[in-house]
Amino acid sequence: MAVVKQKMKPKTDMLKIELNGKQVEAKKSQTILDVAKENGVDIPTLCHDPRIKPYGSCRVCLVEVEGARGPLVACATEVADGMKVNTETKEIKELRKLSLELLISNHWADCLGPCVKSCPAGTDAQGYVGLIAQGRFHEAVKLIKETNPFPATIGRICTRPCEDTCRRNLVDEKVSICWLKRFVGDYDLNSD
Repeated sequence: MAVVKQKMKPKTDMLKIELNGKQVEAKKSQTILDVAKENGVDIPTLCHDPRIKPYGSCRVCLVEVEGARGPLVACATEVADGMKVNTETKEIKELRKLSLELLISNHWADCLGPCVKSCPAGTDAQGYVGLIAQGRFHEAVKLIKETNPFPATIGRICTRPCEDTCRRNLVDEKVSICWLKRFVGDYDLNSD
């Protein structure tokens, strides 16, 4: 009796989807955004951060999926076998634009803190205060020295216009920005 060997199909976690009319492969757990990136398709995002679980709150990564009740967020939607995704329809582009306009409509355009704006040296106060809070003193000194070569000296004689405009005044009390500059300046002088 002859034994017939039959080739077994290897078990795979790969799915086939259609992305903008092109057949592509994807892993079961991937999001539409991940698959698009792997295949050179750019989908805009604002809230997406690969280090955290997708939330889809900005809605800038909207895509059209055939059979879905409406547009879906690419960053939080996992692919399914046979899914047909379109990232560039006129409606999708208009919805992305609307999402962005809604986000911007409540934005005061004060991304640069008043402390930075009021510093005569243009020092990134927000940046170095944040680094100091994290215990990253060497990095804080390096950031200060990009615009101010003498943080220990200036930390003693500065008139502190940054503190007068500090937003923390609205909550409790201003941050002692000048003292912090002096602290890391002294730290830098004593670290050699």
